[in-house]
Amino acid sequence: MNEARLEEIEKHQNPVRKHSVPAMLWKIITSYGLACVVLFLMLLLTLFGTLEQVEYGLYDTVRKYFKSWFLSDIFGHTFRYRGIGIPIPGGMLLMTVLFLNMFCGAIIRARKGLAHAGILIAHGGMLFLLFSGFVSAYFSQEGNMALYEKEEASEFESYYNWQIEILPLGESDVATEALVIPAEDIHSLKPDERRVFTSQELPFDVFVNGYYRNAIPVPTSAPIASSDQFKKSPVADNFVLLEQRPSTDAEHNLGGTYVEFQAKADAGGEGSGSTAAILWAGETSPFRFELAGKEWSARLVREKWQVPFTIRLDEFTMERHPGTGIARLYESEVTKLENGQEESIEIKMNEPLRHQGYTFFQASWGPENAGPNDRLFSVFAVVKNPADHWPLIALVIVGIGLCVHFFIKLMDFVNRSQKSLKKAAP
Repeated sequence: MNEARLEEIEKHQNPVRKHSVPAMLWKIITSYGLACVVLFLMLLLTLFGTLEQVEYGLYDTVRKYFKSWFLSDIFGHTFRYRGIGIPIPGGMLLMTVLFLNMFCGAIIRARKGLAHAGILIAHGGMLFLLFSGFVSAYFSQEGNMALYEKEEASEFESYYNWQIEILPLGESDVATEALVIPAEDIHSLKPDERRVFTSQELPFDVFVNGYYRNAIPVPTSAPIASSDQFKKSPVADNFVLLEQRPSTDAEHNLGGTYVEFQAKADAGGEGSGSTAAILWAGETSPFRFELAGKEWSARLVREKWQVPFTIRLDEFTMERHPGTGIARLYESEVTKLENGQEESIEIKMNEPLRHQGYTFFQASWGPENAGPNDRLFSVFAVVKNPADHWPLIALVIVGIGLCVHFFIKLMDFVNRSQKSLKKAAP
């Protein structure tokens, strides 16, 4: 069936005028040209992102180029030229457009039938691969778990996200259940932005005044604290926060924020009022205060996630290259405790533990510059990704589709060859 006949059939099936706006949009969305433009822009993102990684580090570069809808700098501002925002597409937008282009052009608009079954299957696998990327970007959790030998844990903490943890202190000066202000509510704050958080379980409101990704507290008596940039900065206990350039190793950033705890009007009780403090990720002890006649503590800690089982480190082995301090290999023998049962597992550099959607990789060890007789801890990179195996499944689907298409073409070639031979036979 020739192209003219196909266009005639499409015209009768879709009564929209040929040059109407919906028809033109449909033609653009399903065109090969759009796919080529998107792939070229993704190539440029990959190139510039790889080059910029040297200066800004992997985390900020990935967030800027590939996890954004529109390209922005590491502080979240859209690129501007003479005060005008330039909407440069980011990786998420380009992948969305590519998904729509492939779904509409390679699935809906594509020719149907047995002869095209392999191509449809292959494109379906590609769409599933793109979809798995979206799921991983929005629903995966990544962090680490550090354990000394004989220690055990059932939670892991984020590399990059910090949250405010408020703990009521009991009579024995021991913290009970913690109340948490989530990381996403803090990290979205600009340095000059103020936000209030309230809870029925707290007799006071929490006012958070800005957030710095990487900062260090300095005393107001320091010469730098008298500069113009600190004239409008809050002061807490004669300290101010000095903003630092984000580290290329994003996990080394130490966040900081100004907080004020203000008793509610109906809280009453002895000690009602307000108190202010700087919460800094580098503090070794929490900020302690008294409000509404009760003791409290507050600190900035890494975001944590629970694991539905417990990991105990039984033995950690680390071998160095002869004559150097560089590790040649490191591996951990752990015990997984779940529902009263124990299972011994060995985690190596290229042999992770996978269980219930969680993956434990042997990532590193510490402390840094440890001597031969120092006690070492093992660090596991922990990933919870609901789409962990989806890329593999997508590639299998694509492979099946290509094999089906090759087989169909091969059979067609054989049939045509046999017909040609019969015609040529005397």
